Amino acid sequence: MHLDDVVYVRDVETDLWWTRDHAHHAGAVFKTYQLKGNTLTWVNDHNADGSEYVGKNKGEDTRELSTTGAYSCHHLDSHL
Repeated sequence: MHLDDVVYVRDVETDLWWTRDHAHHAGAVFKTYQLKGNTLTWVNDHNADGSEYVGKNKGEDTRELSTTGAYSCHHLDSHL
């Protein structure tokens, strides 16, 4: 799914939504979110190998993201 200029990809096994960490604060490469209704709720940050990034705190203003205005991506392979 696209939300503004960010792409979120759903892992069908874990039901988590993955996105790249474009800010790269503290070295994290990916972020995961859980979709609850129309809200993506931040779960964790991850290293390049997908392992959990330990020791990073998420700012209150970006723990939850509204998916209002999000749309499906029809060219997912271009984001991987």
